[in-house]
Amino acid sequence: MKLYRKKLKRYIFVATKTEAQAFVELFGLKKNKRNGYTVYHDNSENIEVIVSGVGVANAANAAKAFTSLKNSGAVYNVGIAAAPSKYPIGSVEKIGSILYHDKTITLEAGATLQTLDTPCSEYKNTLVDMEGFGFASILPDITLYKIVSDHFEPRNLTKEGVKNLIKEALVSNSHRICL
Repeated sequence: MKLYRKKLKRYIFVATKTEAQAFVELFGLKKNKRNGYTVYHDNSENIEVIVSGVGVANAANAAKAFTSLKNSGAVYNVGIAAAPSKYPIGSVEKIGSILYHDKTITLEAGATLQTLDTPCSEYKNTLVDMEGFGFASILPDITLYKIVSDHFEPRNLTKEGVKNLIKEALVSNSHRICL
């Protein structure tokens, strides 16, 4: 008798279609709509990439629309973050805690992420994004990976550059995105 192990479904939230494009190109995903959101999936339905939109409120609303996911697979947020210069551009950081205004969410061991409401061009001592807290506040078992995109210079980012940073983080042996 053969035993077959069902692959764990992976749900990956991203903020933008540009971030999603890295997954589309690497995994040959197809576009669909579900619960009012753009969703990219593979033929075997083992991976879904959900585009939330930018910002805490959009991230939280997307997470609410897909709360049933936490019972049917592993849930991730993969996206870009600004960071102090001690973090090289393209480096991947697994997030352990998230700060937003006067609130803190602790996930597990990892880097600290500060979620802000607007793009940040002023130096901070932590990684900075605009969605992490929104996802984690609704989906407490989510795993967050942030790819360092800039050192508080958001004007220097291009769509192609963001897509390539995420693609490199997914395929490189030296990075630590484990989906």
